[in-house]
Amino acid sequence: MSAWWNRWGPLAGALGVVCFIVAIVMYGNGPHDNDREIVDYFAKSSNQTKYIVAFYFFFAAFLLMLVFLSSLRAVLVEAEGAPGRLTALAYAGGVASAVLLLAANAFFAAPAITARDSKKFVLDPNTYRFINDTGYVFFVTGVMAAVLMVAGTSLVALRTGVFPRWFAWIGFLVAVTLVVAFFFVPVFILWGWILVTSAYMLLSARQAPRPLTRAP
Repeated sequence: MSAWWNRWGPLAGALGVVCFIVAIVMYGNGPHDNDREIVDYFAKSSNQTKYIVAFYFFFAAFLLMLVFLSSLRAVLVEAEGAPGRLTALAYAGGVASAVLLLAANAFFAAPAITARDSKKFVLDPNTYRFINDTGYVFFVTGVMAAVLMVAGTSLVALRTGVFPRWFAWIGFLVAVTLVVAFFFVPVFILWGWILVTSAYMLLSARQAPRPLTRAP
């Protein structure tokens, strides 16, 4: 089981990014900023269903990211050794990021779920604007929290060589871009970092030599 986890656990990061992208595409831009269009948009069953499906893709991405973070933590702590302070920092940043993004997902889906739950519900446009913007604030904060994950991983890589030096220096640049996540584009940079990290961990695990077994 341990060998399977070490070999395929990193793949969860790539799968998580795919689920994130599917969810974002399904959420789309939502209704235009017009009171009538907002009300009509969430009154449609097809839009309600689309948001609920996006919610589940986002939740799947959250679970997959936790699996990825567990694999990343194992790699970092093995390289850094006890007490593994930088590893703990990177892992805590990743978990905080995932939880904040999950909170954003709840806000994004809330109008559609409430509209599906009760036929008497009529969405107030200003309430929608508040909920949607609150979700975006959580989303931005979640991306920014990943600074600790990326920077912590880069520091461990520089000190131990567990990842290439070029990966470590690029990680610092990625961490800087995440600070301005309110521009939205940095989330794609974060996803790219996760994909590269997952691929490198997966290839390293597959190329690792098998331990010698003693003859009976």
